[in-house]
Amino acid sequence: MAISSQDGLKEYYKKEEIAECYVGERFSSPLGRYFDYFQSNFVSVAIEGVKVLDLACGPARMAKNVTGFKDALAVDFSDEMLKIAKKSLKGWKVKKQDAFNLSIKEKFDVVYSFRFIRHLKLRDRMKVYVQIKKIMNDDGYFIMDAVNYNKSFYVRKRKGFKNYPIYDRLYKKKELVKELEKNGFKIVVLKGCLNHLYTSTAISKLSMLLKCPSVGFRLIKFVESFNSNNPLEWIVVCRKK
Repeated sequence: MAISSQDGLKEYYKKEEIAECYVGERFSSPLGRYFDYFQSNFVSVAIEGVKVLDLACGPARMAKNVTGFKDALAVDFSDEMLKIAKKSLKGWKVKKQDAFNLSIKEKFDVVYSFRFIRHLKLRDRMKVYVQIKKIMNDDGYFIMDAVNYNKSFYVRKRKGFKNYPIYDRLYKKKELVKELEKNGFKIVVLKGCLNHLYTSTAISKLSMLLKCPSVGFRLIKFVESFNSNNPLEWIVVCRKK
């Protein structure tokens, strides 16, 4: 069964071997590099000149590429993840925090969290939403990623669900809107990420085979510049209701 509980995730991500290979296993291919580029660039635009918090920062996969902030704090519960994050980050404060019980007195203009909330069941997601609202300015923004059921379910079914050791909540758009509104957020931007999965995956694999990953990355950037109605994931930007 895929890991989804608070304790299960904490135990999984505190392992040194998981922390050390996290970025390499997920974001080293041209397709993975594009994911990293797209998400980091989106957040960099959103946080220009403001105070920002990276919640569950992991090994600073996002934070190390995010720029333009006025003041920034990255937090995580895993000591092993934070050890790597501290080596990667410049201009960021880094602290150990439990996302389910934050002890932060500061308020932030933007709080973002990627590849964390999606791994939780509803009860735990609701706990994190409460913590996020507590540290957001009233006119602040919350940014997260969400997986599109209409694309991802069938991809995962073909690959085999057993190959996904960590639980992911797969959303239909109406379900995503309803959940966030019920928990005190209103979506203001829903931006597709990886609009052309099959084409971009093929480009990534072929460019790795031909040992020209940089060319593959550039081609994927071009292909993904065209929007679609059925992306693999969304970047979700919310405000307090």
